[in-house]
Amino acid sequence: MHKYTKIILINFVGIFLFALDRFSKNYIFKNPDAFQNFSIKNLLQIILSRNYNLALGVKINNILLYVLVLAAIFLLIYFLYKNYQKQNFINILIITIVLCGAISNLLDRILHGFVIDFISVPWFSVFNFADCYITIGICALAARSYLKKEII
Repeated sequence: MHKYTKIILINFVGIFLFALDRFSKNYIFKNPDAFQNFSIKNLLQIILSRNYNLALGVKINNILLYVLVLAAIFLLIYFLYKNYQKQNFINILIITIVLCGAISNLLDRILHGFVIDFISVPWFSVFNFADCYITIGICALAARSYLKKEII
């Protein structure tokens, strides 16, 4: 596959995932009772939750939170740039996915002052698609770094 085709596909995936997260958050935010009776054997529920903290409810000063999120986004953009130079399309895809999640959650904080979470696993936490993108992407990058013995 030609490199420009790969780049177009990666960008399409990024736009699609970002749009999916934004649409789902906005829908739940505007219709908080839409899934009121939805439950999968008490393992998964859809409920609106406002997350003012970091992942898993870790409390942090608001200004420090924005500084850390922005620093992480700029670091990811730097890694994205470096991987474009190396034409490492797997890493480009993974970093793009993480960036989609990070930027979408930052957008929530800017627009609402909190992150909209709605996927509830009662014995664990409440999260959203962006959180899934970030978690899966970071795990994939860590695994690739470990297996290839190189930093992204």
